[in-house]
Amino acid sequence: EFERAADAGELWDLAESPARLFHDWPAIPATGDRLARVLRGQSLRAPAEPGRELGFAVDADDRVVAVLRKDPEHPDRWRPEKVLKPD
Repeated sequence: EFERAADAGELWDLAESPARLFHDWPAIPATGDRLARVLRGQSLRAPAEPGRELGFAVDADDRVVAVLRKDPEHPDRWRPEKVLKPD
């Protein structure tokens, strides 16, 4: 299956989304202006998740666009730790 996908240029289609692998991390919606902010490395306002320091920003297609870290000084803000290249 890997060889067929590689030959067809579809290898990444077999990869699991980080959101599925880390299903207990909060997934924070990022569409429109919020998505633009995340892609520029700017923080998002979202409810705090008790006991969770890391989460994901997900776009309208439920794809992970960034790994987020809760801002320790502002618990209702999440800062991009790693922004992923959009398709």
